[in-house]
Amino acid sequence: MILLPKRRDDPELIDLPSETYNKSEFAESLADIRKVNRYLGDNHAILKVFSALASGFAVSEAKLIRVLDVATGSADIPVAIVRWARRHGLNVVVTAVDVNPLAVHEAAAYAHGYSEITIAVADGFSLPFLKL
Repeated sequence: MILLPKRRDDPELIDLPSETYNKSEFAESLADIRKVNRYLGDNHAILKVFSALASGFAVSEAKLIRVLDVATGSADIPVAIVRWARRHGLNVVVTAVDVNPLAVHEAAAYAHGYSEITIAVADGFSLPFLKL
């Protein structure tokens, strides 16, 4: 018999009003989400889809692949995409946004050294970008 904890449906800490947690608790929550993404296959799933989408680009082409990550959290998915693109010789830029300034702060720290990633505070339902 597999022992599973009782399913919880209360809001996650990162979805609560910011006055209910401190910066350290928030950072720890994002670190937990990074672990889940890595160990439960979210990163792999994203990269599998991204690989299929990017397969039409030859390495010799200078085409730019643009990615928008809404609700980026700590930007672990954008970092995974950029690492993958670098290994495959593809030119990619990622704009990663989150409505929470603490998340943007954590994302900027996590994505430090990845010049292909731009981090910004923005609401996914009202993005401040030019519509093409």
